[in-house]
Amino acid sequence: MLFFKPADSVHQLRELPPGIGNLTNLTSLLLAGNPLGELPSEIGKLTDLTYLQLTGCSLTSLPSEIGNLTNLIDLLMDNNQVTTLPPEILDLTSLKRLSLSRNPIIVMTPEMRILLDRGILSSI
Repeated sequence: MLFFKPADSVHQLRELPPGIGNLTNLTSLLLAGNPLGELPSEIGKLTDLTYLQLTGCSLTSLPSEIGNLTNLIDLLMDNNQVTTLPPEILDLTSLKRLSLSRNPIIVMTPEMRILLDRGILSSI
C-alpha cells in the first residue's frame, strides 16, 4: 500500500513522478486530498492495483491507460472535476465500485450507463 496524505497545503503532491509506473506490485494507492490535476499515463502500469483512492485530487479526467488496471476493484473519485469517463473504463473487468459523487458530470456516457446498470457506479 502506498499512502500520500497531505499534512498541510505545503506538503501536498502536485504530480505523480513518472517512476510511479515501476511499482508494479502495488495493490493499493491512496492519494486523497493531493491536488494532482491529472494522472500520468504510467498509472496504467500498476496492473496489480486493486484499490485506487483519488478523492479530492482536482482531477478533470482519467488517462486512457486506466483501462490496463484489470485487477482494480475499487475506484474512488469523489469531489473532483471529472465531467466524463474514457471508454477504456469498461476494460476494468474486476471493478466492483466506482464512486463519482460531487463531480460536474456533464453527460451520461454509454460507458457510465453500462457501469450504472451493472451496479458498479455507486454515486454520481
